[in-house]
Amino acid sequence: MDKQLSCESWYHGLLPREDIKKMLRSNGDFLVRTTEPVAGKARALVLSVMVKQEFENQGAAKLFVIE
Repeated sequence: MDKQLSCESWYHGLLPREDIKKMLRSNGDFLVRTTEPVAGKARALVLSVMVKQEFENQGAAKLFVIE
């Protein structure tokens, strides 16, 4: 990955999916992480964004693969 990217506060490198919920709490919180290694596949960057529904008290992290 780009050295400049690793200096950004929103970049978290290799971060397991399970840890994302703990980090994204408020509507609009986001982070970028690197996917975990999978044999035969290149790693990718993933943008995770917390989206809270106005009619619900709960939110959900939406994941977008950056190609």
